[in-house]
Amino acid sequence: MKEKWMQYPAAGRSPQWRPVFLLAGYSVFFSPNSCLWALTHFLLQHRMNKTMRYAEGLESSENVLYFLNELLERRLGLSQGPKEVDQMALLTLNQVTHHYFTKNDYTKTLDNITFSIDEGEFITLLGPSECGKSTILSIIARIIGHTDGAIYVNGSPLPEADPDIGYMPQQDYLFPWKTILDNVLIGPKIRHDQSEETKEQAIQLLDHVGLSKMTDVFPDSLSNGMRQRAAFIRALIINPKILLLDEPFAALDYQTKLKLEDLVQDLLRYYQKTSILVTHDIGEAIAMSDRIIVMDANPGSIVKTFEVPLELRDETPFLVQRHPKYQLLFDKIWRQLDKDKSIPSQSKVVSPYDKT
Repeated sequence: MKEKWMQYPAAGRSPQWRPVFLLAGYSVFFSPNSCLWALTHFLLQHRMNKTMRYAEGLESSENVLYFLNELLERRLGLSQGPKEVDQMALLTLNQVTHHYFTKNDYTKTLDNITFSIDEGEFITLLGPSECGKSTILSIIARIIGHTDGAIYVNGSPLPEADPDIGYMPQQDYLFPWKTILDNVLIGPKIRHDQSEETKEQAIQLLDHVGLSKMTDVFPDSLSNGMRQRAAFIRALIINPKILLLDEPFAALDYQTKLKLEDLVQDLLRYYQKTSILVTHDIGEAIAMSDRIIVMDANPGSIVKTFEVPLELRDETPFLVQRHPKYQLLFDKIWRQLDKDKSIPSQSKVVSPYDKT
């Protein structure tokens, strides 16, 4: 433990932080448990982060010190990552980190997540299970808070509740006792913004997705694909600047999935919505996205970003797999995700449409 703290002597010479390191050293060498509250309280007074209040409940002094040391590294500028905020971007995540806490320990779920998205852009977060993709969406939607880092919308800090963010989870969560139209109008009703004009707009949007005859029926009368279309319109009716899509097609059969991908992409382009999609499906990511951010797990981190060629962006999700560049990009992403490198590049699967 001594080596963990002593590897940053420059930080220890800073007058502002010298009391922290003195308290840390005292807690390690003399009384590990008696100084935990004092150390945490001192850091809280310096506005390290409200999440550190959890540290007071951790029983292990070693876990607390590692946790606080990690935050100190970030605050003192010892961690890597860009510090400047892209003022031109619609949404920016800057060194976002998140921990889940238990009584005796904590788990680092996200580490130094940094990316920006421009207005009208569609990006996908792609990676293995438990790499924190959905956690990122929950943080952006303010469903949960993050431990450290910052989030900006148009260069300003993201507020606690942002009405310009829409969220579509994997399950439709339609209220079974409400009609499809009433389910779609939940958002405007909560905002006290329900009017005849809003109702007419909802009916028109339902007509766009083939549900014009289903406005007065209940969700249990609809197929899974229809329910997802209704859930999508529910997220779109509030006219969000940013739309978060958390694996919305995962539970659908392949044919329905392709049709819904075409429909969603067409509507998002028409209304020029900025969107972030979470998926495990490489093909879906290529078909829907302008950029693909590949993540790794334990903890969740960004390993590489792929730009989708313009030729693929111009195609519909249904037709994009026929393009020669589709398989090339698929193979690159697959090799990035394949940690064991079990499929060498010379034995890759070749698309029948690949003429190169």
